[in-house]
Amino acid sequence: MTKLHFTLIILGSALFFWDISYGVGWLIGWLFAGLLRQYREKLLDHLIDFDNFSVTKYIAYLFGVVIWIAIPFLISFLLPDYINPIFVFLAFFVDRALMFIMRSIRKET
Repeated sequence: MTKLHFTLIILGSALFFWDISYGVGWLIGWLFAGLLRQYREKLLDHLIDFDNFSVTKYIAYLFGVVIWIAIPFLISFLLPDYINPIFVFLAFFVDRALMFIMRSIRKET
């Protein structure tokens, strides 16, 4: 996690003062996105080893990622008064956008 990620998480936590469901959605989205980002890099390094590549393992990995992303959305749609689904989505979206931007900046330098 970069300093920018951490700053956005803290700034987004101010949503608790507006509506608690917004803040909880924001933090749960960042929690799931952060864990996914952390383990995705480690798993992909091991999974896309071209000496031992397995399509079955790769499909299982993709299925696991879809399930992992669906968990906070399912919870937020079941409990919309406590966890706002829009802010869960925004957290995932901002995380992906930051990854794209950070990689673009690194390639240019």
